[in-house]
Parts: sequence; structure tokens; C-alpha cells
Amino acid sequence: MDTAIYIFSSLLIVISFIPLIRNDYWTFRVFEYPRLQKLVLTSLALFLLVVYCSRTTAFYIYISLLSGTIVYLLRQILPFTALGKKQVLRTKKDIPDQKISIMISNVFEDNDNYSGCIEEIKKANPDLLLLLETSHEWMHKIKEATNAFPYRVEQPIDNTYGMLLYSKYELKDSEIKF
Repeated sequence: MDTAIYIFSSLLIVISFIPLIRNDYWTFRVFEYPRLQKLVLTSLALFLLVVYCSRTTAFYIYISLLSGTIVYLLRQILPFTALGKKQVLRTKKDIPDQKISIMISNVFEDNDNYSGCIEEIKKANPDLLLLLETSHEWMHKIKEATNAFPYRVEQPIDNTYGMLLYSKYELKDSEIKF
């Protein structure tokens, strides 16, 4: 039983910290965002360790490693909860000519429901539109909806990393950086 818990704990520690390796290959990035799930599983591993494992040197090392992993994951998660500091405060009065509407959509490159996306763009009628995971095909198929935007920065890429930015307001000093 101890061995299984140590293997489970090791796996959780590795997948929690592997995103710190600065590599864009998917095997490093795939573990970036299931942070809450990693936190729950790491807490479970810590509980199992305390309840079922004998008190050896490895036990105390894993207690420290799992506790550190929990602290690390909490630091990543808490800013996005009600406990996190508000970054944008609510306005005190409504001034219609100072409003901007923004639409951000991850279209999922393999998705071919172009008409559904066009429909949503027309329904939202945003001032600023950002589309993620866009390919060249996506850029061409949604022209009907994006023609309404005079300003644009388009970087379609056929590997799920493409982005298309459209604006009704002038974009100054636009630049694409990788």
C-alpha cells in the first residue's frame, strides 16, 4: 500500500511542476490548467499518506513535498477566487459613450461550425473581437462577420495557436510576438 501511495504522490508532484518547464510542446502544457483537480488529488494523496503509510524517512520527505505542492497550487488558484484581489473595480456611473464590448471565443480549430460562430458574432455585435485556435480556413470562412471590423491583426496558424483580433476602434502600434 505504501508503494502505491508514494507512486501516486510522485506522479502528482511531477504533473504539478512540469508546466514550469518553458517548452511549448503539448506534453509540457497539458498539465498547466487542471489546477483545482491537481489540488484535490494532492490533498487526497497527503491524507492517504498520513493515514496509511508507516513513519519512515520517505514519509516525512513526501509530507514536505506534497505540502509544498499544495501551497504552490493554492497560490495559483486563490487569485481567481472570491478571496483574490479585485483587479477591475465597478464603475460608479454608467456613461454609454465610454463603453466597449468585447467578445472572446475559442473556436476550437477542428470545429467546423463557422455559421454558428458568425451568428454569435452578429448577435453580440462586439467592438473588439478576439478568436483563438484559428486556422487559415477559419479566417476565410468567417469573413462575412469580420468585414464589419475595419481594424485587424490576424495571425492564423494551423496548429491550434492561431489568433484573430478585430476591432471597430483603431489599433495603434500593433505587433505580433511569438
